[in-house]
Amino acid sequence: MNLFKKKYHSLRNEIESLFYIKALESSSEIDIQTLESKGRTRNDLLDRNYNRKIWSSFFEELKDRYPGLKIRDITHGQQPGFSLDVIIESQFLNHIGTSLNIYLYVSALLPYYALLASDGIKIDRSLSPFPSERAKSSGFKSYNIYCSPNELFEPHYSIIRKIVLDHFLDFKQIPMEILFEKFPGLRTDEQDVDKNIYEALFAGEIDNFFYLKGDKSFPKEDWY
Repeated sequence: MNLFKKKYHSLRNEIESLFYIKALESSSEIDIQTLESKGRTRNDLLDRNYNRKIWSSFFEELKDRYPGLKIRDITHGQQPGFSLDVIIESQFLNHIGTSLNIYLYVSALLPYYALLASDGIKIDRSLSPFPSERAKSSGFKSYNIYCSPNELFEPHYSIIRKIVLDHFLDFKQIPMEILFEKFPGLRTDEQDVDKNIYEALFAGEIDNFFYLKGDKSFPKEDWY
């Protein structure tokens, strides 16, 4: 399993690198001065159509580069981003009886490129002669946020993280609403994505993930 994980993470790193290459290629085509001369701002870079161009380019090259992958674009109209479902068949990683699914979520709202990857791996034991073994499955799951180094799309997560921590002496107790109220660019429609962003920002340093839910010990006027 360790060898399989190593092969898998190597592949996922390649996929992520490809995404950022496409993102940077697209952003290099933007002339900020021309935009501003037309009365437009950098916020225009967040336009969904612009992000769709990056996504489409990434999607097509991914299919061409990895013909062994089953790739589906599962973006839907209500989603503030783009979603990709990548299924890697066992033979692609030379690991018999293993299936792999990667769910990629790319925000269309943030002022920089963020890639959320959710991994799920299950071991198929259906070939086992023992019924108890056939019913078993094992796997691991991880949530990660990655940022492009593109200077046009700051602040990065590290900057946001520092700003948030500067506002709270005890960073082990930061209600999620405070984070998303103060940085509305992090807002998404899907609560589980919010939670993943929250956890990725403070990886291991936050003891409790929780909602404010009217907690009077955190009056709203004291949030900032």
